[in-house]
Amino acid sequence: MNRPSPRDHDAVLADLDARLTRLTSDVEDLASLTRADAPAAADAASQPESPGFPVPPVYTSAEVWVREFVFEVFQRPFGGEVRWCASWQDHPEAVLRLEAMWRAWEVLHQDDGLGLSRWLLSHFDPSFTVLTGRTGPFARCTVERHVA
Repeated sequence: MNRPSPRDHDAVLADLDARLTRLTSDVEDLASLTRADAPAAADAASQPESPGFPVPPVYTSAEVWVREFVFEVFQRPFGGEVRWCASWQDHPEAVLRLEAMWRAWEVLHQDDGLGLSRWLLSHFDPSFTVLTGRTGPFARCTVERHVA
């Protein structure tokens, strides 16, 4: 096996130096473009916050979505097998699951094809079943009583 010569190392270092110079130039070009778009970014910042959504969300938060959409559309009798806690915001797992369901709904409801079906089957049905089930985060709660 041949050992690389110092000349080979010099060639590799020169190539790396040239690449670094090009990358630095590219970064500077991108930074100047970002500065040129600053007024547009300021306008966008004045719009209502849409945490990662491609378009502004229909509902401003998971809490609003639960109150104005979930409770209106999915009316279930709570008690027995189906558990719910009016203080759901105090249950970290519930907050996580409902936030995830809301975010997925905000994106998938825009799909005129199978978006809502995909949302129901992949997001709502499994998460709502876990949330309201006998071993879910509300297992020790009732509609009237919160147990953390």
